Amino acid sequence: MSRSEVLDTIRSRIGEENLSRSHRREGCRVYLDGVPSQRITVDADLAFPAKEFEGSRCDLILFLFDSDGKLVTVPTELKGGNVNASEVHEQLQQGANFAIRVALQGIESDCLPILFYGKRIHPKQLRTLNRLKVIFRGQRLTVKIARCNRPGNLALALRS
Repeated sequence: MSRSEVLDTIRSRIGEENLSRSHRREGCRVYLDGVPSQRITVDADLAFPAKEFEGSRCDLILFLFDSDGKLVTVPTELKGGNVNASEVHEQLQQGANFAIRVALQGIESDCLPILFYGKRIHPKQLRTLNRLKVIFRGQRLTVKIARCNRPGNLALALRS
């Protein structure tokens, strides 16, 4: 299957009406410069209820191909204010679960959960977040963190 066919399949499973054009929440913005234009951004606030998916939800779930041609699922949480590590972990975990159950049936993908934050993260919350792992198809993944409102912030987070 070609890249565009994979993304079209995901798009049809999610539903065009559940995709997002905005990459901003709670005073936090994610910049897409430097990120492949062939991508899908799911608005979890729309998609979870539409697909009868219960529980916490992250803000966005991106599907894109990395430079090696591998599909990457990116559950994303945007926090302009204070960060509660346990809450963020649960939101990102649910984003990863949603991607597996709804969008990625039979499609191979890696996962990269990312928290974008605006204010300082308390060191205790940062330690907790580093200990909590997002589980994606048997892999235990550390949540990456990146700053809100910085040009190129998504591309930088995807590379690091």
